[in-house]
Amino acid sequence: MPEGDFTRLSFLREALDRYAEETPDAAGLGRTQRELLLLVRTGANTPFQVFKGMNAYEKYLFMGDSQCWNMLDELAERGLISITGSDGKTLCLTRAGAVELNSAVILPK
Repeated sequence: MPEGDFTRLSFLREALDRYAEETPDAAGLGRTQRELLLLVRTGANTPFQVFKGMNAYEKYLFMGDSQCWNMLDELAERGLISITGSDGKTLCLTRAGAVELNSAVILPK
């Protein structure tokens, strides 16, 4: 956590703490990537469902739908999720994704 007087910038401390949570853990996943994988594992099987589910994890909304879609594409490129279906919008956690997710350290909010 950053040190100093944040009285005049009341949201800055929380923003910096949240930003620091994006640092990859031992499994190579940042907080948002872990949360996206968790959402897919628990049944969010379309990009829209995942995007809506992200709101439950965040105190302050910061990620738009395009950013969410891009992160899902990155997870698919890493082989952690698959994107299938005739519309290319059905998400599924892969075996590799489950292994990485299970090895990730979940940080408290």
